[in-house]
Amino acid sequence: MHKISTVVVVAVCCGLLQGPWVGGIPLSPPSNGEARDRGDISCTLCLAALEVIQDVADSNKTLEDLFPLLEEVCVLVMDDAVGWYGSYLCPGFIHSYGPVIQYSLAHAVIEPRPICQALHLCDQQHTNLRDIPAAFHSIHHSIEQLKLSSKPSSQRETVDTPSQRWRVLKSTAGDSKQHRPSDQLKDGSDTITILQLADIHLDKLYSEGSPSTCHLYVCCRSWYNGTDPAGHYGAFKCDLPMVTLELLLDTINQLDPQPDFIVYTGDSPPHDIWNETWTSQLDAIEFVVDHLREKLPNITIYPAMGNHETWPESEYLASLPQYQYLTKQLAEYWQKWVEFPPDALATIAKGGYYTIKIEEGLRLLSFNSDYGYSPNVYSFLNEDNQYYHEQWKWLTDQLTAAEQAGEKVLVISHVPPGDPSTWSEYGQFYLNTSRRFSKTIIGHMFGHTHEDEFHLLQDEAGVYGVVLAAPSVTTYGHINPSFRVFSMNRSSHQLLGYHQYHLNLTKANELAAQGIQPQFELAYTTSQEYGLKDLSPQSWAALVERFDEFDSLLDKYHYNKHGRSFPSDKTCSDMCKKEILCSVTNCITSEYIDCIE
Repeated sequence: MHKISTVVVVAVCCGLLQGPWVGGIPLSPPSNGEARDRGDISCTLCLAALEVIQDVADSNKTLEDLFPLLEEVCVLVMDDAVGWYGSYLCPGFIHSYGPVIQYSLAHAVIEPRPICQALHLCDQQHTNLRDIPAAFHSIHHSIEQLKLSSKPSSQRETVDTPSQRWRVLKSTAGDSKQHRPSDQLKDGSDTITILQLADIHLDKLYSEGSPSTCHLYVCCRSWYNGTDPAGHYGAFKCDLPMVTLELLLDTINQLDPQPDFIVYTGDSPPHDIWNETWTSQLDAIEFVVDHLREKLPNITIYPAMGNHETWPESEYLASLPQYQYLTKQLAEYWQKWVEFPPDALATIAKGGYYTIKIEEGLRLLSFNSDYGYSPNVYSFLNEDNQYYHEQWKWLTDQLTAAEQAGEKVLVISHVPPGDPSTWSEYGQFYLNTSRRFSKTIIGHMFGHTHEDEFHLLQDEAGVYGVVLAAPSVTTYGHINPSFRVFSMNRSSHQLLGYHQYHLNLTKANELAAQGIQPQFELAYTTSQEYGLKDLSPQSWAALVERFDEFDSLLDKYHYNKHGRSFPSDKTCSDMCKKEILCSVTNCITSEYIDCIE
């Protein structure tokens, strides 16, 4: 066994010091001082573990021999530093993630520091997000194949003020005065209606009245100890109860017009990662597939694979038998939603990705984003992973074929480039690919973050795309349950706008206590909320420019970004404004970090 493998297992335990993460963002963001202290503690523990366990790891002991020691350290960290029940969490966590890290270290030359960084332990003072292992730079091979180039960020126009540093967008943004509020989204035969669901995370064991504060990663189960009784329709520290999913599906059935199709951008299992097994993961996925098919029998649902579909959560390596079995099962389950052609079924079974023709001139492409997600420890093996290279080659080949056929392509996936938990190379590849096929790709739909956000795809010549991440169905992460309805012009396949719906969870639980059934409500439309005449890159770019001019507009975005789960009169601070502007103008993690520092 590699001499540092046990150290990295300890690092995984220490990673929970950062708090529960949804798409790289802590669920309950600590203050600047608390964040700095936690970062120092977790990074120090991760790196110091090298010295503490080095001699033990140098012996001929197996990973299983070291489990008791690792659990002891994990429990100490959980109980004393985090305030969680380590004795309950650690055994499952160690036994799930230990073998993953051991395998990765045995098959690649990896220093511990990049793994501590990938686990969000040393993101700030102790390491630089750009100091990633050389193995991951192999994605540049795919970029070279595309014969694309990217100017260094130093050549891009920037503005520095006391409160911000972000790229100025001028060349393709157009006149923002042209973007006046328009009427509600059009319906009728000239419009395609697309509904997006993101991050359902159904918890069939959710129990009303159980503690929603429980000193565990996720709460609201009857046998947990804690405080704050969970409401009938959900709680912000818990996953989605069945009754709320039923209400959502009933709402979809009452929409007029009905969706022409649904895109589901992944993540069906709950967040009880210490309890998970392959059986629990597959059962959760199959249940959601079957239930949506039962409740929405006449609507085609196009899925994408999420990071929670795997076990352990976020870990994926297509060459291993267990992950080959997973994607073969996905191919079997997803056939209940879509009549896939044989070539699509083959790529789903191989790696969780596919493309399919929706109608004349319109194609959907769904790719597996797990390789670009930094908590996936297996991503350190990408350089020698033929499945990894084959997916990116397949993606560019399919876009080339669509371009030659005159088709427009709607791209869906789970983890969006621009999320802080993604590798910078993933963002760079997606940026370059989107630029190359900007006239072919008409939409980029993602989920994962549980928040309502976007990231511009841009270079010094201007903006040529926008990544749209939809808020989650689950409440986990302090989000009101949400879904989104897009309108697309059937002739041009241009996205015209969307309606964002949500269930006000606080109000819903209050109504339930009175015996009244709540309803999902229209939260906003892009035309009336942001003055967007359509969802073109130019419209979003003009919106960003107006963010910088009008604090009230940015406050609206901040309110919507968090699912309208806090008071609407809460304003965005200078640091909040800077973080938003850096986020919406960057899809490469290292450049986002540079921007906010």
